[in-house]
Amino acid sequence: MFDGLLVELSNAGFDLEDFDHNIEKILSKHEGSIFKITKNNINKSGNYWWFVKPEDHIKYPNRQLSERVEETIISLLRRKVSVSFDEILAEIFIRYPNGLTPDIRSVDSIIKKYATKSHGKWVYIGGEIEKEFTKHTEILFLLSKIGKKLGHKIFIGKREQPEIYNNFKLAEYSDCKNLDILKNYYNHDQISRIEMIDMIWFNKSNDIIYAIEVENTTKFTSGIQRASNLDIKTNKLMVLPDERSEEFKNINDPLFLDNFKKYNWNYLFYTDVENLKSIRNLNMNIFNKFLKELR
Repeated sequence: MFDGLLVELSNAGFDLEDFDHNIEKILSKHEGSIFKITKNNINKSGNYWWFVKPEDHIKYPNRQLSERVEETIISLLRRKVSVSFDEILAEIFIRYPNGLTPDIRSVDSIIKKYATKSHGKWVYIGGEIEKEFTKHTEILFLLSKIGKKLGHKIFIGKREQPEIYNNFKLAEYSDCKNLDILKNYYNHDQISRIEMIDMIWFNKSNDIIYAIEVENTTKFTSGIQRASNLDIKTNKLMVLPDERSEEFKNINDPLFLDNFKKYNWNYLFYTDVENLKSIRNLNMNIFNKFLKELR
């Protein structure tokens, strides 16, 4: 909390004298009404601050604002191909008003990731980006086939179901279109967040065998966040492009590493998925041998 506030206030040009004391004084006034504090027994980075009623402050608790802003910019670029910076900002300000409005610097960095400037406008770099979308869809298709080979029922995330692979929507490969089968274990809000997970495998008794996140280009933390709505003991699997191997293995954020291990995560690479799909007599013993752990 304090590190994040320090950066934002410094960038905005505010006086940082007696920073810690002043911020703590302001925040403490709202402890119990807006904020609650949970003791951090994992490391020495400080206690955890959170909202007493998150639903009053976070419209989309299952997805980070940066992720939603990125999707909005991509969607606008795909629709119009060529847009001005002001057009992009207008779209963002309308979609995410007031406290949800992101920092303009973050918007600028996202635009540069997906477009190039030409004659005063931003032009969508379609080819490479569309390949990334297609690869993500292809891996989900392969994982659905692997899951069915293993005898599991498949749920494909609500956002991914409309995606097209082999001329069919991914929804066609999903045995469940929603997660009403979980209503005895989770409340309505939890289920709506769990439905945003890329894929879930169920056994015949409707127990979750694996929750799966495919992180093609998105931040690794986004998958951790979505799956955190599930029971801590539920098996979770992160699937990554081979070219992100070094990036993933070099993560040194202690909170990410602790949560990855604590919440029962393993990982696979795309080549592992492709190899698993080609195994004729696949079973869970063989599948488990492919799983990798963060050391």
